[in-house]
Amino acid sequence: MNIKRLPYTKPKANQRTTMKFLKNGMVKIKVTKANFQHLSHIRRFRRIDKNTILDITTGELIESIAKSVRNRSSVSKSMYEVNEIILNNFTGDKEKEIMAILLYNKPFAEIKSPYNDFRYFKEKLERRIGNIAYIAVKQFTNNGYLYYEVWLKKVDGSKLNIDTEMLSSIWKNGKVMLQEIYNLSELADYANNGQSARNFPANQRVYSYSVKLLDKPRKYVTYYADAQQILQQENAKKMSSVTDSFSNKYDIEVQRIVYETYMLGGAELMTINFAKVPPEVATVILEDTMKLLQETYSQVEYSDTDKQIISNTFKLAFSHIKCMESYNKNKGEI
Repeated sequence: MNIKRLPYTKPKANQRTTMKFLKNGMVKIKVTKANFQHLSHIRRFRRIDKNTILDITTGELIESIAKSVRNRSSVSKSMYEVNEIILNNFTGDKEKEIMAILLYNKPFAEIKSPYNDFRYFKEKLERRIGNIAYIAVKQFTNNGYLYYEVWLKKVDGSKLNIDTEMLSSIWKNGKVMLQEIYNLSELADYANNGQSARNFPANQRVYSYSVKLLDKPRKYVTYYADAQQILQQENAKKMSSVTDSFSNKYDIEVQRIVYETYMLGGAELMTINFAKVPPEVATVILEDTMKLLQETYSQVEYSDTDKQIISNTFKLAFSHIKCMESYNKNKGEI
């Protein structure tokens, strides 16, 4: 299966739409349009077992060889799913969250059981620091090496005290690195980070996560026109929109998927480099942020959406405060 990025095409009003609501106020929309002419041909066949296909129109049994490569559309879908789970459960808090990169020192073909390797790592880590919530994303290099990107935080929300020396003593299969979550949305965007689905071997899951500790986004299925009406009522701001085309080996488009991202309440994540902002300007920004916080807090009625808006505003204000403190410390003013 080949994936091609196309210019964004707005879905039609009557197209079935999946809406996923994330805890951080973000809404992910997915609109799938299948090539039914292509599917009508495929529906003639039904897989009986791993190596046998039934032609429904003739009753003929056809021997087949199981695919040795992962369906790229399935991998792409998983990459969007893991992005949603990360954004729904992590905030980018540098003291409480981190990404650990676990490398293997041998090719994937020589690894006996990556599942057990990671399970042992997780169990040993929990014995050291207590219960953890995690998302483990598999990555494969072009030359066939596997490595894990593991998003970590403590279940109780306390500070995460780990370092490469500790992790290296637990992970015995190769090098360990720690990645600070400096930009949550960018690091979690596996679908667009250059990861090729072609690198995935057969029957390998893209990710796993602690089911009892982390949540998937709330999911609703509706029509695109209704989804837009809901977003308009919530004063949602569009953050991004892309269109992907999936085609088979004969270059026939099998399906086309539109992905859109919105932020409820019109909130836009602000990234300000205070190291380049004069103190008087930074102070004005901080004062405006606190004023926005007070206005939002005093005007809302406490629906779930309103609570999320308040939460987002608080996070924005505190982020600005931390940046100001960092700026002043670097300048030696406090």
